[in-house]
Amino acid sequence: MLLSAGNHQRLTVGFVGYPNVGKSSVINSLIAAGREEGDRRISVAHGPSPGKTKHLQTIFVRKNICLCDCPGIVFPSVINSKADLVCNGVLSIHTLRDVVEPLQLVCESVPRKVMERHCGLAIPTKLNTPVRARNAQDMVRAIRLERLGQQMICDTPANNQNEVYTADDLLRILCMRRKFYQQNSGNLDLRTGGIMILRDYIQGQLQHWKLPPGL
Repeated sequence: MLLSAGNHQRLTVGFVGYPNVGKSSVINSLIAAGREEGDRRISVAHGPSPGKTKHLQTIFVRKNICLCDCPGIVFPSVINSKADLVCNGVLSIHTLRDVVEPLQLVCESVPRKVMERHCGLAIPTKLNTPVRARNAQDMVRAIRLERLGQQMICDTPANNQNEVYTADDLLRILCMRRKFYQQNSGNLDLRTGGIMILRDYIQGQLQHWKLPPGL
């Protein structure tokens, strides 16, 4: 929050940050907390999708206190990739054209069994897959073992090789099962399937976990 006070002792509080992180919701909570009985003070627009705030909005919660709600700002110098922003709900999925890259991040953090149970299907297994790649679940398990003072073991048993799956594997079987096809070409509508999975992931309907920063 940015604070500034003028000669008339008026305080302006500005909310600046990434899209869809709750700036407008915090402002509405402050407005509700300061609302007196019979007061019909207006609230700022908010919603679950990023980009709800289109312009600067100012609300006076007191005669000398003004809250400023700003549109979300993306800081390119501190982000990893556009796919990360999509998966974190910072960028809207509805304008997304390429769903494969962010969906691959989802596949790397959501266990195979969880994804299969959520979608109600079996993701095909590639028999020529050698040793399963180390993913987020392995790293979390290894750190837990290390915290317990046990030997740090990250080797994966052979029967767990099938845990690895790609966005392409998931999209193709999902679109075929749900009959997602493009009307003109008749090809699989991979974008529709990808948007559906990304939406469930962002809304917290898919169990997943990640390591905290720095680990």
